[in-house]
Amino acid sequence: MDSLPVWFCLILVIFGAVSDIASNLVLKKSQGFRLKKWGFAGIVLMLAAITFSVAAMTKLPLAVVYTLWMAFGVLGTALLGWRAFRQKLHASAWAGILMLVAGIVLIYGG
Repeated sequence: MDSLPVWFCLILVIFGAVSDIASNLVLKKSQGFRLKKWGFAGIVLMLAAITFSVAAMTKLPLAVVYTLWMAFGVLGTALLGWRAFRQKLHASAWAGILMLVAGIVLIYGG
């Protein structure tokens, strides 16, 4: 895995974030593990997210991988929770989302 190109590692980070978002949404659907199949699906998706992120760390620094993974994960979970589950986002939440986007741009651009 040492020979992975940087652009591929960035794709792995995105796959990790998407798996993390899917895990969060599926775990919400599990109703606190009352619906076991959704709960176990959430665990499998989180393991996939971790696997993708660890693979990305072969070329990218831990701080970059973890920050991008978590920022995309929080951003996607907040926005999809708002759309899919009609969760309310107050003005401060929207401001936080804008700051996350700015942070992602600064980290990737730096």
